[in-house]
Amino acid sequence: MRRHIEVLAPAKVNLFLSVLGKRDDGYHDLFSLFVPVTLFDHLEIAAEKSNSQRIDLHMEGGVDLPLGEENLVYKAAKRLLDLSGERLKVEVKLRKEIPIGSGLGGGSSDAASTLLALNRLLHSPLSWKDLYVIGRSIGADVPPLLLRAPCLVTGIGDIFTPVSILPQIWFLVLCPDIQVSSAWAYGSIKTELTSPCIPYINRQVLGDIEGLAKTLRNDLEIVSCKAFPEIQCAKDLLLEVGAKGALMTGSGAGVFGIFQGEPQEELLNHLRSKGYRRVYKAQVFREEDWGVVKR
Repeated sequence: MRRHIEVLAPAKVNLFLSVLGKRDDGYHDLFSLFVPVTLFDHLEIAAEKSNSQRIDLHMEGGVDLPLGEENLVYKAAKRLLDLSGERLKVEVKLRKEIPIGSGLGGGSSDAASTLLALNRLLHSPLSWKDLYVIGRSIGADVPPLLLRAPCLVTGIGDIFTPVSILPQIWFLVLCPDIQVSSAWAYGSIKTELTSPCIPYINRQVLGDIEGLAKTLRNDLEIVSCKAFPEIQCAKDLLLEVGAKGALMTGSGAGVFGIFQGEPQEELLNHLRSKGYRRVYKAQVFREEDWGVVKR
């Protein structure tokens, strides 16, 4: 019998991202606040019993991405099937809405959402710990995105604690027509110039938009802005139009502004008139509003 499931993979923004130092294994220790937002990639997953394992991945919308082992969705599906021992033919359709190379975590969220949805489709043969182990083997950003909730992230991105007290925030996200490689950004940062300790973040800061605006920080911003001045221009524009604060997310090139109330369509059109093709309005993603999957 063929089974089918749909899942929304939310983008994330980093309300702060401190690089604490480089580890002996080449990774960097981080302290960050991951916040999933209501900008989504869309996945449709179908599975049926088969004599052998097979995964077919289809991209929709003209996005040019690899469809085999190099794709994080394919990798997630294959590793879940390998660990569960299931022999299935799996078909995945992925429609990208989250810009590639934007620091919004689209690829990692796609992988996390594939693990959650496919495991549910198979009636949950794998535990949360199993999914975590698979996610961590795919990429450091995948485990916190399995949580699908705001969280404080430490380690290389694989240790996280849920945060439940964020205020109602609106985001405007601008994505300049450039892509920034995470490997390049982390390789370019001078860790001796970053914070050697974890910042103190209290409940009052997390629960108040003015406090959050003052806390916005991204240690990768300096190298990305230097190489790509379009990022600083996007930040300046968001502040000009009334954002409480603005910051590059991840390694860029996406930039978000935080707003107390919902930005109106006139404001989005104004930003588009400045040459930004990719302008997005979003809120904090809340599981109870959207659910893990849509059938």
